[in-house]
Amino acid sequence: MWGAAMPPKLGHGKRREAEQRVVQADSTPPGGSKRPPWLVRGARIEPRRGGRVLDSAGTRPREGAGSTAGPGRAVWIDLLRGCSILLVMVFHSYIFAANDTGERSSVLDVVTGTFEPLRMPTMMLLSGLFVPRSLEKGARPYLVGKLRRIAYPYLVWSVFMLVFLFVGSLTVGLRFDPAWVGRVFYDPIEHLWFLGYLLAYFVLAHLTRSLPRVLVIAGAVGLSLLPLAFEWQHFWQLLAFFFVGVAVSGRVGPRLALSTARGRAWFLLLTTLAVSVGLVVTGLMESFRFWLFPLSLMGIVGAAGIARRASSSRVTGGIAFVGRHSIVFYLVHWPVAIVSSEIAAHVLALPTLAVSAVNLVAGTAVCTLLAFAYGRSSIVRGLFVAPRRGHRR
Repeated sequence: MWGAAMPPKLGHGKRREAEQRVVQADSTPPGGSKRPPWLVRGARIEPRRGGRVLDSAGTRPREGAGSTAGPGRAVWIDLLRGCSILLVMVFHSYIFAANDTGERSSVLDVVTGTFEPLRMPTMMLLSGLFVPRSLEKGARPYLVGKLRRIAYPYLVWSVFMLVFLFVGSLTVGLRFDPAWVGRVFYDPIEHLWFLGYLLAYFVLAHLTRSLPRVLVIAGAVGLSLLPLAFEWQHFWQLLAFFFVGVAVSGRVGPRLALSTARGRAWFLLLTTLAVSVGLVVTGLMESFRFWLFPLSLMGIVGAAGIARRASSSRVTGGIAFVGRHSIVFYLVHWPVAIVSSEIAAHVLALPTLAVSAVNLVAGTAVCTLLAFAYGRSSIVRGLFVAPRRGHRR
């Protein structure tokens, strides 16, 4: 803990570095005496209606969560993506709370550290599932689609975050540097690194479309194990998961060939989590982070097998809703958590666990409202995807 001293307000660089510091702290055994090196320079980390899942058209699929919702849409993919987004939101809610209160929670250290091998790898693998079908449309439609759905929201939210941090620097002491404006084009600010990585991955998928996927995966895994800066190790590791998604996807749509029985799927997932918990509580997660590729894959296969056989319910429907609107939840929760954390920690003087809960509830509520508005308002939709030329609502 930092004691009674008030922690500095963190902006772009420092908030992003704080993520990695909490992940490093996750590797410290609960109750240990090691103090988190918060200020060392580090690197980037990373509704439905009724009782059944609804597809994008509002119809009720007859099967469980493993059925498709709409043409070519698999609800189990939305379910997996929704789980990943919620885990990311839990993690970010905690790091902002820990930064603003100056205190860690041993419980959340273990929880967030345990799911580290699954959070972002799952999101990247699911993103790669749709690449083969997109590539068949041709180079121009493929690249234009990525510009509309990745590059465009990246630029829009980069501008928003720059303004947000600038205003925050004048009001509550967030860190802001005018030089960050130029860095938008080569070093994504705050949580926007995810969209930056995705855009690069989709471009690489197009450039390497004639190469064997196994070769690309092996190369990415190999590069992630080199003693590079954390950002580059992270970049190559997630690229490997992205291309695993590309490799297991069929031409007519994502299939992720998993005939895993329910019991076997649970065994794979629970084994992954057990090993991950062991690495966290023994403090070894930091040392083995980039050697966990097979462990992460095993966990993802297990989670996918469970998701494919999940029955329709209010819970699975809600999680699938998050997955269908993942871009909204991912982009919006970050600034909302910054604001809620400032209020809960410095105005209400709540402890870390309570601040984390407030951040998660506030982020989920605002994101849900915008997700509902996404399909009803062209203005809201325009925050997340570029309008088509000549398209009007």
